[in-house]
Amino acid sequence: FIKVSPELAKIISIGDKERDEDGQVIGEIISLGQSEPYRYEFDIGENQKITKEDPILKQIEARLRLRAEVKQGKPYYKDREIRIDSPLEFKTDKYSLMAIAFEKVIEEEKEFIETETDYRFIKVSPELAKIISIGGKERDEDGQVIGEIISLGQSVPYKYEFDIGENQKITKEDPILKQIEARLRLKAEVKQGKPYYKDREIRIDSPLEFKTDKYSLMAIAFGEEEEEKEAILKVKFKNLSPEIAEVVKVG
Repeated sequence: FIKVSPELAKIISIGDKERDEDGQVIGEIISLGQSEPYRYEFDIGENQKITKEDPILKQIEARLRLRAEVKQGKPYYKDREIRIDSPLEFKTDKYSLMAIAFEKVIEEEKEFIETETDYRFIKVSPELAKIISIGGKERDEDGQVIGEIISLGQSVPYKYEFDIGENQKITKEDPILKQIEARLRLKAEVKQGKPYYKDREIRIDSPLEFKTDKYSLMAIAFGEEEEEKEAILKVKFKNLSPEIAEVVKVG
């Protein structure tokens, strides 16, 4: 039910019925959810939408039992096809409301794993750098621990990195802000075989927000780069022409 006034929201109840002209029941509320602010939805393009809550009007989820007429294999209620996003008017002797049909999404059981990943807290103020410590925890809305600092490095000047092309980079230290390396134990959700923390994939160079009751910090995942090693191999050139043999030299 959409755009419901606060007064009407108080009187809607399970068992309310809509009747036709002959007094026969054609619609009935068989379950009813909580009243919550009505949300306007705006399409801003590129498959993105934003919502805005109405300060007064309400919306209420409900399940309706409807007596539908079948036309060309499709169900109709008062000459309106019953389908997702299709509106209908539900009218009792006490009120008349507009409702939009929607599909109830049943969430699949989520899989979680515990990961330990190296992160670098970045752009940390000197004041915050003093209070970050091992054991700092992030909790979800239910108060459950989802992230914890299990090791912590030294505070050093934050380094900006600039790509100047041709695989070359230069760094510049910030005179005030700091960066701190840490290992985080994270409760990660597995999606398509990959670990996610608060809907962000955990991978090298991927950012995340780590938030405790004392501070909120941005962190970047990092890993140790493998060192390049030189190898000396003995090779024997065969069947070289005299001309090529002449130009092949040590070095």
